[in-house]
Amino acid sequence: MISGIGIIVIIIAFYISTEINQRKSLENVQITLQEVQIQDISFSGASLRLILNMYNPNDITTTLDRADYEFWLNQNSLGKGKIEKRVDIPPLESRTLDTDFFLSFEGVGQSVISALTKNEITWKITGIAYYETILGPIEIPFDIIK
Repeated sequence: MISGIGIIVIIIAFYISTEINQRKSLENVQITLQEVQIQDISFSGASLRLILNMYNPNDITTTLDRADYEFWLNQNSLGKGKIEKRVDIPPLESRTLDTDFFLSFEGVGQSVISALTKNEITWKITGIAYYETILGPIEIPFDIIK
């Protein structure tokens, strides 16, 4: 016969295992850059909204707790950003996530301006996705190219 404490330990172990598997499944999520929207332009820069599509091919819900990323245009870094929204993605489903990014015109090279005016654009996002566990965050690197 299992004591009350034994049952509590089993429940806690099941909960921890489920949480870790849910977040670990983030490694298999397919992330694509769906769109880059210009929100506002000023003399100092442009406010952009990056629209990401995240597809979960796993058989369990996966969770993105947060992410840090660097945004690129034709091999030129445009700066760094953060995703601070937690997203749960059910099995075999997609979720759209948007993140705001400020593109500072200071230091933007002629090659970036030329690419934008000629519409010769390859966008890239590199970063680290995080999922939180009771033992601390686990990091998953990612690259997105459009």
